[in-house]
Amino acid sequence: MGDSVYVGATEYKIIESGNEITLQDESFPLFLEYYSKDDFLKLLKENPLNDHLLKPITQEVQDINIDSSNHTIIKRYLPDLEDQIKRSMIYPALRDSDTTDEEAEDYIREELISIMPSYEAKDPNFYNRYLNDDDFRNSLVDYLIDRTYEDYSISNDIFNKENKENRQLFEKMKKIVPRIMNEISGFCNMITASDNDDPLMILYDHDEKTIDMFHYYEVNGIEVSEPYMTFKVDFSKEVLEPISYKNDSIDIEISSDTQNKDVLSTKVDLENYANQWLDRLLEKNYIVESEQVFKDSINKREIYHIDYDGSFIVYTDMPYSLVKEFADNYNYIVSDKIQKEDILINPVQSEKINYQIMDKDLGKRTPKERYNDNVAAIRLLFSLEKQGRNATKDEQNILSRYVGWGGLADAFDESKSSWANEHLELKSLLSEEEYKSARESTLTSFYTSPVVIESIYKALNNLGFRHGNILEPSCGIGNFFGMLPDEMKDSKMYGVELDSISGRIAKQLYQNSNIAIEGYEETKLPDSFFDVAVGNVPFGNFKVVDKKYDRLNFNIHDYFFAKTIDKVRPNGIIAFVTSRYTMDKRNSNVRRYINERCELLGAIRLPNDAFGDTKAVSDILFLQKRERPVLKDDDWVSTGITEEGYVINQYYIDHPEMILGTIEKTHAMYGREDITVVGYDEPLNELLEKAIYNIKGHIDEVDIVEENENEIESIPADPQIRNYSYTVIGDKVYYRENSLMNKVDVGDTTFKRIKGMIRIRDTVRDLITYQSEDYPEEMIAKKQRELNDYYDVFTQAYGLLNSRGNTIAFREDSSFYLLCSLENLNEDGTLKSKAAMFTQRTIRKKKEFNNVATANEALMVSLSEKAKVDINYMSELTGISDEKIKGDLDGIIFKVPSVLNEEQEEYVTADEYLSGNIREKLEVAKMSAAIDPKYQKNVEALEKVMPKELTASEIEVRLGATWIPVEIYQQFLYELLDTPSWVRNYTKLSYSSYNANWNISAKNMDKESVKADKTYGTSRANAYRLMEDCLNLKQTKIFDYEYDDDGNKQAILNKKETMIAQQKQDTIKESFNNWIWKDPQRREELTQIYNRLFNSIRPREYNGDHLEFPGMNPEITLRKHQKDAIAHILYGQNVLLAHVVGAGKTFEMTAACMELKRLGLSHDKLFKIDYITPMLNRYKYKDLDEMYAAVGFGANSAVKVIARMLQEYRKEHQEENVEEKIEELRKQKESKQKPSSSGVVVEGIDNCLVKLSKCCNPLPGDEIIGYITKGRGVSVHRKDCVNVKDLLTEENRIIDVKWYEEAKENYNVTLEVLANDRKGLLVDILNTVKETKANLMGVSTKTTKERIAIMDIDLEVENIEELNKVIRNIKKVDSVYEVRR
Repeated sequence: MGDSVYVGATEYKIIESGNEITLQDESFPLFLEYYSKDDFLKLLKENPLNDHLLKPITQEVQDINIDSSNHTIIKRYLPDLEDQIKRSMIYPALRDSDTTDEEAEDYIREELISIMPSYEAKDPNFYNRYLNDDDFRNSLVDYLIDRTYEDYSISNDIFNKENKENRQLFEKMKKIVPRIMNEISGFCNMITASDNDDPLMILYDHDEKTIDMFHYYEVNGIEVSEPYMTFKVDFSKEVLEPISYKNDSIDIEISSDTQNKDVLSTKVDLENYANQWLDRLLEKNYIVESEQVFKDSINKREIYHIDYDGSFIVYTDMPYSLVKEFADNYNYIVSDKIQKEDILINPVQSEKINYQIMDKDLGKRTPKERYNDNVAAIRLLFSLEKQGRNATKDEQNILSRYVGWGGLADAFDESKSSWANEHLELKSLLSEEEYKSARESTLTSFYTSPVVIESIYKALNNLGFRHGNILEPSCGIGNFFGMLPDEMKDSKMYGVELDSISGRIAKQLYQNSNIAIEGYEETKLPDSFFDVAVGNVPFGNFKVVDKKYDRLNFNIHDYFFAKTIDKVRPNGIIAFVTSRYTMDKRNSNVRRYINERCELLGAIRLPNDAFGDTKAVSDILFLQKRERPVLKDDDWVSTGITEEGYVINQYYIDHPEMILGTIEKTHAMYGREDITVVGYDEPLNELLEKAIYNIKGHIDEVDIVEENENEIESIPADPQIRNYSYTVIGDKVYYRENSLMNKVDVGDTTFKRIKGMIRIRDTVRDLITYQSEDYPEEMIAKKQRELNDYYDVFTQAYGLLNSRGNTIAFREDSSFYLLCSLENLNEDGTLKSKAAMFTQRTIRKKKEFNNVATANEALMVSLSEKAKVDINYMSELTGISDEKIKGDLDGIIFKVPSVLNEEQEEYVTADEYLSGNIREKLEVAKMSAAIDPKYQKNVEALEKVMPKELTASEIEVRLGATWIPVEIYQQFLYELLDTPSWVRNYTKLSYSSYNANWNISAKNMDKESVKADKTYGTSRANAYRLMEDCLNLKQTKIFDYEYDDDGNKQAILNKKETMIAQQKQDTIKESFNNWIWKDPQRREELTQIYNRLFNSIRPREYNGDHLEFPGMNPEITLRKHQKDAIAHILYGQNVLLAHVVGAGKTFEMTAACMELKRLGLSHDKLFKIDYITPMLNRYKYKDLDEMYAAVGFGANSAVKVIARMLQEYRKEHQEENVEEKIEELRKQKESKQKPSSSGVVVEGIDNCLVKLSKCCNPLPGDEIIGYITKGRGVSVHRKDCVNVKDLLTEENRIIDVKWYEEAKENYNVTLEVLANDRKGLLVDILNTVKETKANLMGVSTKTTKERIAIMDIDLEVENIEELNKVIRNIKKVDSVYEVRR
């Protein structure tokens, strides 16, 4: 008692000694530590400062025979070696009684390996003797063992075989009453779901350190307690020892020291019975019905009482803030019965404080120091939570040193002997879940330097931000909160943290901030609410489940960007620290998504030592949210190549000053080759100071004004209040608009109306929540009674909710129409009845699928819950491996071919895969099967469902059909009119895909033809003109022209000549129908074209039997055809519901919309902000919820709403649709085997998509090679392309291609011109290009510091010869010294 003990560098006093040692930190008297004797002994042995409290076992020093020649040397250096070992990391292990002699020898030999090289210069003789003389080395090791390896007096008697059984009893009891076994509670009354099981009572006596457990029931009004058992408990050793048993019904009472040998007379019998009883209790799943929780975790005298109803806390005398925290910690729900105002208590610290970080070097410590800081913070956290209080300022200093487990993997590695004590300490300190979370974070959780945080705030200050709502979506312990500058102190801070330990520490450090301990995907934060978002987003190659964003298929770091963009208001700022791969990865989809919604204000690439030992390269991105999404590709969306050949973001190529170091090649932290940024010698804070001034932009400040005669009082918005809704604070009414709540001045009566309708509104929303989230039926019924009571009281005082007075008072609230729908009205406006919500359930219970038995059942659930085939989800449901599921569903699901990326699997159902354009899918499947034989089953399945080939007799051909090749029409024209060969050189038939128009050139060239003028034509319109009109589906009309009195020319229809001309047209059409199928070769060619274009589609059949429709009104039952139609909407593209009147189309559309919303499917092209905003403005709706409520209530029609959005949609897509139609018509034009549009023929494959590679831009005349790509046809490269070497490694994907000899196309090519800069250089080069046949498409130029001009010239040329001519001419220009492709 009273001795000093050191834990790390902190001094404690021993204030209680016995079976449990109690330590007190005199600086923080309430901060107590408890140790068992064994744990306390280990603690003493870990720290040399505690040597005065240890007493070594007396042992003789063994005589060691040392050769006289060695004696002098050993004697000289032994004290120094002994001292070095005692100061080394192995010394605590040498002093541990658990270390064996052999282990001690190994430790010393390993340590000597690191010590001995220092003697090479001091005494080479000693060093060489140690290396080469085995006897000398062994003698030295033995002597050091004798002097440094010591054992201590330790009483391990309590850890005997008997205690193994007692520890098992402790673990079982802990599963039944974990809070009693953690000394949080002193009493639990427990029941089961069965009426046949007697209640169970368990009591803990803190003074006696005993636990009593018994069942009880009544017999004739008398309570009987049996059986009754008492245990002795030692929480420090986790031992539970049964000491007595009592059963009044059979008149037996036994204790562990009884001499009765007949019944349960020994300790073994008591332990066996206790084990059996606890096992039965665990099987019956007892739950707590009432409990007494200690107010004070130290003296355990005062208690709080808690009553439960299942998972609900229905009564307690605990303060609301404490019961809310208790419920969060132990997964209970606080009932609405609990009073939400806290009962006044005497807190240790009445005023909540936010911690402010002053130490700029926080976290820059050795691994052991960081570990000790972490453990100290966790122990303090647990102590604070036991005492139920907030941390003081001094305690916050300890908590703030918690830096997470990044870089501390050794502490979790059992094989690291130097970290053995720390490993054991963590295992005992943390729960199993906390330990697992900490261990997993060693590679992903890294500390954000205060220097980086400070620079981010400086940049925000430069952008004009002073105060507002700040979000940190992955806040850790909240260092961004602690570094908040004074000029931003009026801001409201909101944090989200998944890790429990970090989040709880953050709550203690920043007690006035709003911190949610949950995953970001679970947060209910409002959209467009925050002015600024800051933080260091988590990075990893995995995804989180968030239905709203699942369609994006983003990894976690990209998901954080996408969700935060929605949370930030328009014009708000996002300043995130992220991995360099956000900017540098080749796939630009994420950057394009961000760029459509945000403007990049700037980015800073940090050196690899900015985050300590990780050597990871990170960026700071500054983004400003746009007012509305725009479709554009800014430069930063793409990557580029530096002069050194490194692939990085184009932004950094254009702004090298934003890279705070030199780019070099390295090996990344996971072993792969990568690039890194080696920092400059200049301090990081000075580098950041310069970089942030290049971040340009401005954020519009939202002012919060004080109340006066002319201004509206505003306060920061409460995120719990919905946007565009009323709330009452004290005796004032506020109306929330985005991030502010504005005070509304109303009269007394209006105030009472609004207050009453707010209460009804909130009750309705609660009732909807209760039903949609499947609360117990009794709670729903109670909430319905509350709604009836509130409604009746309100309407008696102020009339119907739909009355004029209430409408005027509350119509601006976004839920007004929801309230209006609570009343069914007669035509005269009187109340007909209350809505069904008042008395019955209106939302169907959601059917939970936690497990199913077969793969087929899992497939149905996956389609219902995910709207797709999700193999991983199905495996979780069944417990069957992925491969087994795929095998069981073979033929029911198919893998979409993806030979380029086998890891990214996509499976679809057979009805989806074996429908649509079968011919296209078959081509892809055949190409894939040639590379990977496993796709052969896809080929076979598609061949079976291929539509039957149509014959010529089944095909109707009309003159002018655009699918017939031009050559066939031209052949018919020449044969019909016997066109002379010399006329054929001028009279040509052509078709324009851009205006879908046929044209015959030189129609009047064949003037002497009888057939053209007489047989198939007339004197006014020859057959060539009539043929052209037939092709364009026009009836020829002949006009005569006269002049009126004013001299204007007028067209007058000549009916006779028109009739003759149209008769000739009919003759031409009839001749065409007789001619088209005569030639067998032509017939075969046309039938192939027709079948390929128009006989490849197999309609999909939709089955909606698996759909469950959670949330639907239980009164609604959909029929089979309605479910199938909804499945068609969910899984199909364009859908026409063409049922007869009364077949249920409205229900189909409504249910489909709700399912699309629930599943997060992207079928909402019309519901873009660009189309929604004009509609909301037109009808004066605040948001979509108000629009939906208005339509549901009947205040507006869905037709009008959709029509208004369609009007905006068509403005944007009218021109686009024309282009799409033209493109569609152009694609319908097909011919017999001929080259692709690129002028390249793929050998052996017809009608194949061919693309010229942009990496080398091949031209006719270049030697080329083809490469089969993923589902996109063939990519053509020059044989000297730099990428061909890599392509040749996959020989089975190389295919022969060649240039089409008659190709007449223009090809894009870029020339790079290097020249000594001079006046007039660009003009001379452009004039030279102009003199050739090449088309100049664009020029970009820049000049280096050395006055070297570098020009990129984009040209269109026909072939390689034309390009070579251009190159030769440019080389002749003065000052040009190199031209290259």
